[in-house]
Amino acid sequence: MRLVTLIFFILSCSIKQENKFPKDIDWIEFFDKYPNYKAQEFIYPVGKNGSAQGYYVAQGFGEKNKRFGGNKHLGEDWNGIGGGDSDYGDPILAISNGYVVYVGFAGIGWGDVIRIVHYFKQDEKIFILESIYAHISKSYVQENQFVTKGQKIAEIGNAGGLYPAHLHFELRDNPKMDLGGGYASEIEGFLNPRKFIEKQKRLYK
Repeated sequence: MRLVTLIFFILSCSIKQENKFPKDIDWIEFFDKYPNYKAQEFIYPVGKNGSAQGYYVAQGFGEKNKRFGGNKHLGEDWNGIGGGDSDYGDPILAISNGYVVYVGFAGIGWGDVIRIVHYFKQDEKIFILESIYAHISKSYVQENQFVTKGQKIAEIGNAGGLYPAHLHFELRDNPKMDLGGGYASEIEGFLNPRKFIEKQKRLYK
């Protein structure tokens, strides 16, 4: 099983992951035209109302994985507490208001993926973030549409049976990077999703 997983990982990494992030858009100017879709606060991508209740992180952000050369995990793997494929088809939620830039198949290791751009302002500083939702079984959004916090955008999948069902979730503060392989020796440009979301939740309590 480990050998099969490694082979699939190598195959997925050998496929050039074209960056679907539109690099020529001035996102600050873009969201200024659509202020209702600027992010105000953030929730988790799973659980009722984005609470993450009923889920746990099976592989955390920055964890080294021997199967992938000891590289660090660039996101979080959210699994249902029932294990296996018990969470297959569960809702995936948009973590905040934003704009969908990509929906589609991104390679064997990724399966179907959704990429959303977020505009976020804090202490007079503007951030352009990107949230990535991978291994999905079904999507409910299309490219070039706005989404709102808590909107059901997809359902949890298993990348065509490659893994037990779970959501691979990434949060980036450098959205113009290629999709990549989900693991890397360096984590620059990536955020710890839980730490970021918990910090924002405290701000709005």
